[in-house]
Amino acid sequence: MASSDDKSWVVLGAIKGAHGVRGLARVASYTEAPEAIFAYAGLVMGPERTPVTLEKRGLAKGGFLARVSGLATREDVDAARGFELAVDRATLGAPEDDDAYYLTDLIGLHVQAPDGAALGAVRSVENFGAEDLLELALDTPIKGLGRFVFVPFRKDIITEVDISAGTVTADMARWQSDQTGKEAEPQGGQGDIGGEGG
Repeated sequence: MASSDDKSWVVLGAIKGAHGVRGLARVASYTEAPEAIFAYAGLVMGPERTPVTLEKRGLAKGGFLARVSGLATREDVDAARGFELAVDRATLGAPEDDDAYYLTDLIGLHVQAPDGAALGAVRSVENFGAEDLLELALDTPIKGLGRFVFVPFRKDIITEVDISAGTVTADMARWQSDQTGKEAEPQGGQGDIGGEGG
């Protein structure tokens, strides 16, 4: 959902590509209620944080069809493919619950195993249409999978998030087993999950 390191912005969605030849965009929404993305004022797009408005025009696989101000042609939309749609955090206020957070708050947190061993850090939060994924930059690459991996942001894999401590606890052994179909080696800081991959 959020790949920007600028925590003053909260990413709500992204431009996924063009639909047809009349400048409609496929828009992915990362808001809890997906249609809510159309209700936000102060929406900006892309690295330049260009102010935009969205007008819902229909449904699309993994999101919506929308008219995005400033994107008049298919070529305009194609050029904006992958651009994030965000709002200034100050306009949202703090999350309602004390233990709640925005997904963008996870970026940069340390990742640890259930036993507390350091594993790496959260590099980004993405959603390619099915579910939220944490991109982890691991201290030690996982053999056959590499150093940068996407893990589902689900309770069985990401077992705890502690914003105040700056940590995310990840059951990488379970995730690795899901990926390979084989039981993973124990986790820890001595290369147990590692190899020469990259």
